Amino acid sequence: MSKNYTPGRAKATANYMKDKHTLRVVVKKDKAEEYKVAAQKHNQSLNQFIIDCIEMRLRQESDMQGSNCV
Repeated sequence: MSKNYTPGRAKATANYMKDKHTLRVVVKKDKAEEYKVAAQKHNQSLNQFIIDCIEMRLRQESDMQGSNCV
């Protein structure tokens, strides 16, 4: 255990993670590098870039479903 990882830090991390879920994404190495570069271009972490892409896709699908109801 690192000097900086105290029992208090462990408790804070556990508290932060209690409403989080870890997802694993498996991609080819060249695609992973492409995604990292794209995230950097948007000044985002790879994690946030992936979340934003998923959210954008869900909004698009929701918008398309709403237009089909009329």
